[in-house]
Amino acid sequence: MRGLMRGILPLAVLVLVTGCGVGRHVQKGVNAYNANDLNRAMMIWSDLDARQGEMNEKGRVRYLVYRGLTHHRLGQRGPAVTYLKQGQLLYHQGDPRWLPPHVVSEMQAALQGVTPGVAPAPSSAPPPPPPPPPEGATEIQ
Repeated sequence: MRGLMRGILPLAVLVLVTGCGVGRHVQKGVNAYNANDLNRAMMIWSDLDARQGEMNEKGRVRYLVYRGLTHHRLGQRGPAVTYLKQGQLLYHQGDPRWLPPHVVSEMQAALQGVTPGVAPAPSSAPPPPPPPPPEGATEIQ
């Protein structure tokens, strides 16, 4: 029994340390995003790319959504849509407490604003056509 514990204990410690390490880095990215330090947040998200497989479901949702929102704030529409759609899908399959309500609203607004085929917000509608020329005016061609 003692020999078994010697083998399991280091493995358990490794799993805990690895899991906590990734979660800690996700939180650092969230903190940078919340401080509007978008370049730092993006560096953290890029560093975490290779470690996505180590994330638990909550960490992965937070990584995808906050990374998508970071891309959105930086004006990078393609990556924003990619990460936000993945994050939204996983968020809806998980626990609603994984994201604060204001972040969920920001995610939804960002997706409506950047997703092709979604109607733009009224303030960004194209201007109305010019009025017709006054009566009696000759049309120049």
